Amino acid sequence: MPLNKEQLQAQIKRLLMTRINILVKHGFFGVLLMKTKLGLTSSCDTAYTDAKGIYFNPEFISNLLDDEIEFVMLHEIMHIVLKHCYRGIKADPNLFNIACDIVVNSNILYSLDKKSFQFYKNSSHPSEAMHLAPDGKEGYLYTAEQVYEMLNKNTAKKKKSQKILTIDNHSYWPLYGDDDQNTILDEEKDWDALIKSAAETYLSKREKDKRNHISLYPGNLPKSIALKINELNEPQVNWRIALQEFIQEEINDYSFCPPDSRYQDYDFFLPAFNEIEYKLQNIVFFIDVSGSISRKFLTTFFSEISGVVSQFKNFINCYIALFDVELKSLTEFSDMKDVEKIDLKGGGGTSLSQPLNKVFSILDDIRCFVVLTDGYLEFPKSDEFKFLPVLWLITESERNPEYGTTIHIKS
Repeated sequence: MPLNKEQLQAQIKRLLMTRINILVKHGFFGVLLMKTKLGLTSSCDTAYTDAKGIYFNPEFISNLLDDEIEFVMLHEIMHIVLKHCYRGIKADPNLFNIACDIVVNSNILYSLDKKSFQFYKNSSHPSEAMHLAPDGKEGYLYTAEQVYEMLNKNTAKKKKSQKILTIDNHSYWPLYGDDDQNTILDEEKDWDALIKSAAETYLSKREKDKRNHISLYPGNLPKSIALKINELNEPQVNWRIALQEFIQEEINDYSFCPPDSRYQDYDFFLPAFNEIEYKLQNIVFFIDVSGSISRKFLTTFFSEISGVVSQFKNFINCYIALFDVELKSLTEFSDMKDVEKIDLKGGGGTSLSQPLNKVFSILDDIRCFVVLTDGYLEFPKSDEFKFLPVLWLITESERNPEYGTTIHIKS
């Protein structure tokens, strides 16, 4: 039965109060929700987001407890944060929706320091929000695409082993194709800035509370984005010096000037070093994202990438390749904005052979490689690198590869 005017006003009040409570208790989510339009709708049986606003069926939320409404609101904003609304266009809709929900719910539970969450607690059939990937691990360890692949390979077993609880509707997500990338980037731009600002505000507030021995912001940032917006450490490597022996002709750009008249009797020109021509091109930075790589290792690795960007400023045109036993992604970067958009994937074993072959099949003019790893892998031989220079940055392990130059860094 449709709700009357007073009942609708009561549900609107609940939504607004829920948003305020989230702002007080979970600052990161709260800041994002304060910038998000909330609405009631009868076009959906539960709730949905269209990547711009969040909408609830009033009858649906009238059957939920306050903490359940809060979870749904966090659920929708996390779909926006993780950009699920623009992904999976070529995937099976049902399985991709489940994969997205697993990743979202797991991130929320991590943020709230909870092991599980039940819905419909005031009914005779409460259900647990799904948050485990098919391999039994937490969904925040994976991207939606990785969970989708697991589900796709094990669909029948998944249906038998876990009850599927759907708390929202994904059919309102924008369906963009390959030709709509500019539209997607335009819509994501403001969100990326807001997410970073909210995270920095949250972390700053938590640190201040910690110094004052109070805790108004319990929990954590969502696991999937914590690394991207957390403050990186100071880099340990002087990259100008470390890379110089590998790409001398790239870093040291000499311009031959007319000879000084005092040296006109000599038959050579003195090269003049021109610092403004410092540039870094066609280097592939391999970053280990295998199962042995902890968050602190990733922070160390990306701190070094930040150091590269800082030391070479606007003169960079390189690549970051994430790998475990295979190449997870290859991203061209020229500044930290490009780096921050990288979707962290991985979690398996460690091998560079397949990733190297894949990179060579994609890129033509590679100058050298930098490999950031914990060292727990079988080091490739020189011919696998096609005898190109290799700089290893190894944390944790004291092992030294036979080929290339090694720098041991602390995590």
